[in-house]
Amino acid sequence: MVVRDNWMHDNGQFEKQTSGVQMSMSRRITVSGNTIHDGPRACIDINDGTWGGHVIENNDIFNCVKETSDHGPVNAWGRDRFWPLDADDATKKSYAKLDAMETTVIRHNRIWHSSHWDIDLDDGSSNYLIENNLLLNGGVKLREGFHRTVRNNIFVNGGAHFHVWYADNGDVIENNVFATDDPYDLIGVDMAKSRPVIDKNVFWNNGKGVADINDAWRAQGLDVGSVIADPQFTGSNPFTDPKKLDYTVAAGSPALGLGFENIAMGGFGKAGAPTPPPLQWRAAPADPYKSLAEPLLGATATQIYSDEIKSSVGLTDYDGLVLKTVPEDSYAYRSGLRVNDVIREINGRKVTDRTSYWTP
Repeated sequence: MVVRDNWMHDNGQFEKQTSGVQMSMSRRITVSGNTIHDGPRACIDINDGTWGGHVIENNDIFNCVKETSDHGPVNAWGRDRFWPLDADDATKKSYAKLDAMETTVIRHNRIWHSSHWDIDLDDGSSNYLIENNLLLNGGVKLREGFHRTVRNNIFVNGGAHFHVWYADNGDVIENNVFATDDPYDLIGVDMAKSRPVIDKNVFWNNGKGVADINDAWRAQGLDVGSVIADPQFTGSNPFTDPKKLDYTVAAGSPALGLGFENIAMGGFGKAGAPTPPPLQWRAAPADPYKSLAEPLLGATATQIYSDEIKSSVGLTDYDGLVLKTVPEDSYAYRSGLRVNDVIREINGRKVTDRTSYWTP
């Protein structure tokens, strides 16, 4: 089946759980050359994709997820047979391709979003190749799952969100260009266990430095061949020109030296359809106190201060305190608490934030 050369917009006037293109329990569907914008939920959705082999390419996608949350303009949830198993990670990995038999490819799309991730591979979505995409204002989320490759994409004002990874997950993050101050967001991830390949990326924050890429990160074998350097976008600077849509890198770009290949900046969507709005550079959090980790029974906890945290712990609201670290010698650990547990209630009293936790 092929869905090609359509202009889809303003769907969901009555039913909100809807998408421009919805794929479920299917194989080898191609979605190509469409412009999809202004919808209440994801613009392209793969739920229970099951057998894979889908190709999502050459689309222009923007102004999605306007009335819902916790997903992206291109959204997927796997929920295949391995996902709910009460089994070790190696067993789950051995089952991952029983359903996701063929690789689903998401390539050469321009995706604009006003929030955290343009492509959301949720709930064990496995066996994906994400390449040659221009990702504006968002990034890519990989939650659980196995065998995901994210390569040769341009991230502008967004990064890679790694949530609740399995051991030895087979993920690869390479040859990407990150124009952002925060390229990685890790929630419930132990890199020593998950053992992904993360390397040969370029990071740039308009000369301000990139906090995530430090000696401790590289000591884990991550991004050892990557660089923090100006990727040399031709034309105007995206940090000062929010209307910029051409992110070709110049011939002398360090990205090209690491193996990145320029992405064609044309051929997105249906000819004559509208194009994405300007970038929306995110400001610093209005209340950084909410993200401050504080001691709790020998562990550390924060409020649920972001959509990423809310998504990673499977909540629909921001109530509670989430455990960020729980050392094995702590009273919290001996009491049965673990990393990513959320304290929502104490003796019948609701916990909404740090103040409600400590207030008798």
